[in-house]
Amino acid sequence: MNHEDGDSIEIKASRARGRFSPQVDELELRSVEMENADFSHRKISYLAITASSFTRCNFQGIKLTSGSMGGGRAVTVYNDCTFDDSIIHRVSPGRARFVSCTFRNTKMRDVRFLRAELVDCVFTGKLQGVVFDADPWGEPVEGGKIAYEYRGNDFSAASFDDVAFRGGIELDDQRLPGGPDFLLIRNALASLGGAWDEVQSWPFGTFRVEAESCLEVLLKSARRKQKDLFIQKKFITRSLPQELGDKLVRIMCG
Repeated sequence: MNHEDGDSIEIKASRARGRFSPQVDELELRSVEMENADFSHRKISYLAITASSFTRCNFQGIKLTSGSMGGGRAVTVYNDCTFDDSIIHRVSPGRARFVSCTFRNTKMRDVRFLRAELVDCVFTGKLQGVVFDADPWGEPVEGGKIAYEYRGNDFSAASFDDVAFRGGIELDDQRLPGGPDFLLIRNALASLGGAWDEVQSWPFGTFRVEAESCLEVLLKSARRKQKDLFIQKKFITRSLPQELGDKLVRIMCG
């Protein structure tokens, strides 16, 4: 299957294997089953994948800048695929399930996992403005589950900047980054309630307003089924004097 550079391709075969070339800037795949396919180092300006499955496929070095990895109502499955060294920017994962996939040295920005599932995946590189959300918002989840599945994922070597876990993700089932720059807030509703009470004792002014604003964001996540929260410490402390910021951290994290 040969195409000139810049053309779009659409593959509707029920099963496919091997390497797909040449480079193209649009890719549409519908109801395909692919094994060992090689999409590496493509620059794709628009992606539309629907109701498909990919096993041991190579997406290394791919650059995605718009579209969906799991469009439609049916789930697209990525099993044992590599997205290492990739750039994934403002792409919707959609209804996609990623199992044993690697995202090593991947740059991911402004990506929201709202109907996706992640199981036994590895992330390194930089994640910026990324949301992982297990809440189905009343929609049915495949297999009769009450939430989208997140377990066994390793984020421990990833760089986080404005990354959120929401909707009931069990943080103890993930490996998270460590160190003094991060906070794990257990029993978030109660812990944040204590911090809120503390802030109400402050004189009204800029510091109190800033602290209330931060706490309101966190309380919103806690009220949406997220029992524990994992955040960057600077989210709380960056607009406060060190003494006040450290006091809130002690209250929230014990």
